[in-house]
Amino acid sequence: MRGDLKIGEVEIKIGGFVEQKRLNTMQHINSDIAEVVQDNNDLEYLQKLYEKLHLTERDRDIIDSIFFCIKSRNDRVERLAYYAGMSDAIDFLKE
Repeated sequence: MRGDLKIGEVEIKIGGFVEQKRLNTMQHINSDIAEVVQDNNDLEYLQKLYEKLHLTERDRDIIDSIFFCIKSRNDRVERLAYYAGMSDAIDFLKE
C-alpha cells in the first residue's frame, strides 16, 4: 500500500468510486431507457393528480408515508442489486 494510506481510506475511496458509477448508471437508465422515462413521466402526472385531491392532513400523511416507504425500499434494493451484480461479475472474472 502507498505511503500512510490506511485500509479504511482505501475502502472509502473505492466505495465512493463504485457509488459514483452506480449513480451514473441510474442517471443513464432514468434518462435513456424509454420504458423508465415513461414511468417517470407517469409518476409526475400522478403526483400532480394526487396533490389536487381533497384529503385530510392525516390521510395525506399516511399516503405520503406509504410513498416514502416504497421509494426508500426501491432505492435500497436497487443499490444492493447493483453491488451484488458487481460482486457477481468480479467472482465470474476470477473463475
